Amino acid sequence: MEVNLLSYKGHLNTRVEKNVVLIWDPVRKQYYDLTPEEMVRQLLILYLNEQWRIPFSLMAVEKTIEIKKKKLRFDLVVYERKVLRPLLLAELKKPAVPIDQKVFDQLSAYQHIMQCPFLLASNGRHTRLVESVNNGAYRELEKWPEQLRAWS
Repeated sequence: MEVNLLSYKGHLNTRVEKNVVLIWDPVRKQYYDLTPEEMVRQLLILYLNEQWRIPFSLMAVEKTIEIKKKKLRFDLVVYERKVLRPLLLAELKKPAVPIDQKVFDQLSAYQHIMQCPFLLASNGRHTRLVESVNNGAYRELEKWPEQLRAWS
């Protein structure tokens, strides 16, 4: 699946304070410094909301989970509508960082804990979506899964 988030024409809400550009996060409901990674995160959030009609209320951003005294922080999780079970786990990087096996190893560690059926990695230019099939194996998807179509 190839989605170039950097070319997505979603409406980003920005402002400048003390010579710093800030971007509005509709999930966390506040402004954050506009870093390259934050730009990718906000474009994905808008894409999921505007193209797939996934409500902001079913998304969680930069939440920390602690396992065996080790803290892990995920970038974005989308929950299923009726059961609030994690459905999609996303790892986002700035555009200069390649979406390679190292990124999916990081996602896989989170997936082991959260049991999300779908994992997404994006640097804005390249977006890869995989499905957890069994025994820790993944299958790359060429299109959005039907489970996400339930919102549209």
